[in-house]
Amino acid sequence: MPCYDKKLEASRPDFFNQEHQTRDVDCVLTTGEVFRLLEEEDVSLPDLEPAPLDSLCSGASAEEPTSHRGGGSGGYLEHVFRHAARELFGIHVAEVTYKPLRNKDFQEVTLEKEGQVLLHFAMAYGFRNIQNLVRNHMPQDPRAPPKTVRGPQVLPLLLLVGHPSA
Repeated sequence: MPCYDKKLEASRPDFFNQEHQTRDVDCVLTTGEVFRLLEEEDVSLPDLEPAPLDSLCSGASAEEPTSHRGGGSGGYLEHVFRHAARELFGIHVAEVTYKPLRNKDFQEVTLEKEGQVLLHFAMAYGFRNIQNLVRNHMPQDPRAPPKTVRGPQVLPLLLLVGHPSA
């Protein structure tokens, strides 16, 4: 990822595993750092021999995770949504339709069949939207089940990105 937020996150004390006395993440490289490393080693990607990509999900083709229709954050939410719909419910999703909740940086997507919600994902870009989602998702009573902005459903995937319009 091109931003340095992941580096800061990886260095936080709550990402230290007490049992194994080690950090959960050893090293975070940004895309800029990888680019500089390649330059320092005189490596030109176009000059390298093509090689097949590893699959991110079992049963998925190498092209599937890397080809998306331009959703935010590299299309990750759309890929997971389509994969979950296919693997869990046998439904092929051709078009993922986002429903804005408060603005374009705070949206949800659902998979319904015969009026029943099968999947319900949400994405929030920008800290204000993340804060609103977390406030609305967390119950007032810690013993109560989590809820979404529209009721007592659990969201199986929340895509939270600090930068607006990621």
